[in-house]
Amino acid sequence: MQEQAPITLSGLRAQLWGRVREDPGELALAAQALLGRAPEADDWPELLDFAATEWVGPGGRVAHEDLDLPGWIDEVRTGLWTVDGWDGALALLRDCATDEEIAVQCPGAEPDLPRRTVLRARVVPWDGHLQFFGEPALFGQQGVIGRMQLVSAWRDSPEPATLSRQRELRRAFALQRDQHAAFVAHFGGDFVRAPGLGQALNAFLDDYLFRRPSPRFDGKTPAAAARAHIGRDPSRVELRLGDALSQSPTAAALFDATAGFLVFAHAPTRDDACRQVATSCGATARVSPSCLPCFEEEDTAEPAFRAP
Repeated sequence: MQEQAPITLSGLRAQLWGRVREDPGELALAAQALLGRAPEADDWPELLDFAATEWVGPGGRVAHEDLDLPGWIDEVRTGLWTVDGWDGALALLRDCATDEEIAVQCPGAEPDLPRRTVLRARVVPWDGHLQFFGEPALFGQQGVIGRMQLVSAWRDSPEPATLSRQRELRRAFALQRDQHAAFVAHFGGDFVRAPGLGQALNAFLDDYLFRRPSPRFDGKTPAAAARAHIGRDPSRVELRLGDALSQSPTAAALFDATAGFLVFAHAPTRDDACRQVATSCGATARVSPSCLPCFEEEDTAEPAFRAP
């Protein structure tokens, strides 16, 4: 049997476009968030790219998440960039708003991207480097005043806040899914009701944060990943349920795969908890991520440990 040729980035883009076109209602929501209006003819390539790579759907997932695309949850980003120079086939870009520096592989593009060129572009990790996903929008070579005007106009649009919010959601839902898998492994299921519920949950947090290597953190424990980021041991949050929950004989916790971590003052069975989730969320409602707290606030500068 002939081996299938590896998919190219342009081939993946076409595949993802096909996926997001299957849900016009979701595309309309993405357009409203990104553009603040219905899309016009020229908006469609950018809208489809955004929906395919950055937009978080109602189940807390992006269109590409079932594919093997390492780094896409954290490293896909769209911004206004200026070209600082070149290193071989790598364009050295700096974020006009934050001064963050990245290197993007784009061989042969140097004539179109001379130093001081400003561009709006989406980058994704691919084949060991960041690469452009879709065609960048070019604004020519700009001085300081020109860059400031472009940044001001961009910040006045709905786009920056939408992109930032979607990136937060992607990371938060990824953390939630990681915690959900660990919760099920620790307790043998997604529902727990036991005397001393708070103690049981804190024991789970100790196991999850300090003893359980996680694919979300490249095979490290969350604590080891946090230590590598902040340069010291992080301080774990002590989970406190309060008197009412601590004293209730029917208090329980459910870690739903979509709705996240939830605690109930009265849920004798898992079915009782699920009914309460269905009543509060609604059958088709969009849910927000709900994770267990990891570390103290000063130790959660790394977005991988935060849920918005």
